[in-house]
Amino acid sequence: MGQYSRHVWTKTIVAIALGSTLLASCAAGNAPGETEVGEEPVLDKEQTIAAYARSVWEIDRLRRTAYQQIDEANDDNPPPQVICDNPETVAGLRGQVKQIAVDYCLQAQDIVREQRLSVPIFNEVTQRLTQDAQLKAEVENELRRIQQSSGS
Repeated sequence: MGQYSRHVWTKTIVAIALGSTLLASCAAGNAPGETEVGEEPVLDKEQTIAAYARSVWEIDRLRRTAYQQIDEANDDNPPPQVICDNPETVAGLRGQVKQIAVDYCLQAQDIVREQRLSVPIFNEVTQRLTQDAQLKAEVENELRRIQQSSGS
């Protein structure tokens, strides 16, 4: 993968991860930063990286669709910044745009859980990506593998 592609993946990972530090606390009625109730899945490091990358891949597809829908519904206004774990970015939205944003955040949360990750683990990996070059490289490699196997 070229330097440009690696840069795009890195930006995509960070944007998705930071933008999707998920609405778990809002959806569950918890205060931001509280963990969800229940058992966290036990995955080894390889499984966690694979699950995280699959989550990021699927959330990015969802994000692009939601962004397009918001753009169409937003009457030529610039699309709002939606940060799922910051309820204020969603609360200030109105009508269809708000519903699209809420749906996106809830679906992103579901994607993470479908990959057998808890939202707190997803968020922890997201935070570690900015500090751990080895982890970032492993996630990028897994994303490349997913991209190649999907034919995209």
